[in-house]
Amino acid sequence: MKNNSLFCGYVLLFLLVTQAAFAADSTATIFAKAVQAQENSQYPKAIELYEQILGTETVSPALYNNLGLAYYNNKELGRAIVQFERALRLAPDLADAQHNLKAARQRVEGDYQGSEALFFIQWWNAIVASLSSRNWGLLFLVFIFSGVGTLVAWQWKQESLYKAVAIVLFSCSIFPLIWGFQKKGIEASPKTAIVINDQIGLRPRPDLSTEEIELIFEGVKVSILEEQNNWTHIELPNHLIGWVPSSMIEQI
Repeated sequence: MKNNSLFCGYVLLFLLVTQAAFAADSTATIFAKAVQAQENSQYPKAIELYEQILGTETVSPALYNNLGLAYYNNKELGRAIVQFERALRLAPDLADAQHNLKAARQRVEGDYQGSEALFFIQWWNAIVASLSSRNWGLLFLVFIFSGVGTLVAWQWKQESLYKAVAIVLFSCSIFPLIWGFQKKGIEASPKTAIVINDQIGLRPRPDLSTEEIELIFEGVKVSILEEQNNWTHIELPNHLIGWVPSSMIEQI
């Protein structure tokens, strides 16, 4: 009986490993076909194949970036931006996705994007993004406890060096505290989406009979405030708020 159970276990393990290997091989094959279609300018086919891979819950920055390029070359600007944004969420330093997103955003119509941030602000934001709010909090505690320990050592030995180090540690602890609170705010920020239609009207209420208060063009990034039936309440980068049909935007 034990031998039969052991044999069945080996068979099951073999089947699981074989299935996983087959699935991986199948995904790699589909990806290669998608790349080939993209190189041959068969963008709709490439999009279909990339989406097929995503349907298997396989995700990667390269996959999103390639899909974004396929959409971009297929003149679907909004959907391209969605994919580049998704790639950068997984890999914020992916240079190809950064370049592609910048190129796509330059084609977005309407005065929504604002001017590019100063170098210092970009540097500051990069530091904030480098750790989670929890890790910034842990780093803050490391500085605090290290400062307390150094202060105790100064009280014990009465050497000015310990006092100076304690002051530096307590001073430095301010930065992870600030960055942690800023990252916490970012993590709690509303969901974002991209307009995928050529243009849509922003309305004061979720009703097509109401007058449009703003015309929004494809590719604009918006914040999602709430969803109601088939409508979404959004905020534009210029802080204008209104409703749009949910089918005309895609969440990042």
